[in-house]
Amino acid sequence: DLGHTGTNNMFHQNILSELAVTYNDTSVLEMYHVSMAFSIMRKDVGTDWWSMLTREYPKPSGELVDSRRRARKVLIDCVLGTDMVKHARLLEDMQNFASESTYGNSSLRHSSLDS
Repeated sequence: DLGHTGTNNMFHQNILSELAVTYNDTSVLEMYHVSMAFSIMRKDVGTDWWSMLTREYPKPSGELVDSRRRARKVLIDCVLGTDMVKHARLLEDMQNFASESTYGNSSLRHSSLDS
């Protein structure tokens, strides 16, 4: 919770804070946190783990995937997933996934990771 203001997203939206305006009232604090994390990683070679990622890797289909873009998307999705407004929907999605899936089913795909 880097730079957390001790308030919630609704507070920022209600007072039209700079963060709410910057992030268009959408997951205001989460967007801020992930933005700051990437900014910090880019500023210092000691925190720049992007350079350790290979640029591309092949999917089983042979299609090349940009590993840095994919890692960025996964990290953003993880942080945005902590927005409590979205919590109930995400929990329901996970419960549906678990109830419809069988362990070891090789056809299962994680849509947020495959895009």
